[in-house]
Amino acid sequence: MTDELVLVEQSLPEFFTVKLGNIEYEMTTESLIVSLTHQFVSKNTSHHNIENYDAVFTVTKSEIEDFLLTKSLSGEYFIDVFGDWISEFRFYHHKKNEPLCRDIQFTFSDQSEWSVKFIDILTIKARDKDYIINFKDPIVHDEKLLHEFIESLSWEDVKNYAEELKRPQPEPEYEKEWANCTKKIVQWEETIDILDFLELDDKIYEEEEDDD
Repeated sequence: MTDELVLVEQSLPEFFTVKLGNIEYEMTTESLIVSLTHQFVSKNTSHHNIENYDAVFTVTKSEIEDFLLTKSLSGEYFIDVFGDWISEFRFYHHKKNEPLCRDIQFTFSDQSEWSVKFIDILTIKARDKDYIINFKDPIVHDEKLLHEFIESLSWEDVKNYAEELKRPQPEPEYEKEWANCTKKIVQWEETIDILDFLELDDKIYEEEEDDD
């Protein structure tokens, strides 16, 4: 059973023990989640300049819920609110997102090489669900299912997401060759985390303000 399935089947405890300075007491888990979310977002982005703060807060809150659930499943029910919990959360989030940080690379008969980001594969899989990506889809952690899904696709499905790495001339008929071309999954050297998106949103917003 994968960690993701365990998280789905378990629920958060009603209370956590929290430390504020020299004081320790029980806090409802829901209140703790909101408090930690505010703390993380306010420390890691200039959120007053972000138009989509609600979305950022919601995503971060969901990640912190999973973080606390993982701690509780390992028998940990303690958080030092003013301690170094953010570093622990970042490490957890980094490891959790490793499966998303992959490319699917494929080679055709002319030795042209192409790449599609794994997150775009999830996007394609979500096309019948209004493109609402399921980051807990079984293909995230099961490579056999991932390969099976990739093999079920056509060139037409992936070509708008494909990045050209190398393409000699003349070109073959990619639609005909897609089923038999060589495909491989490549792990990224660096893992994304929430901060990447928060900082990107902030930079984009600042650039737009400068243009005005």
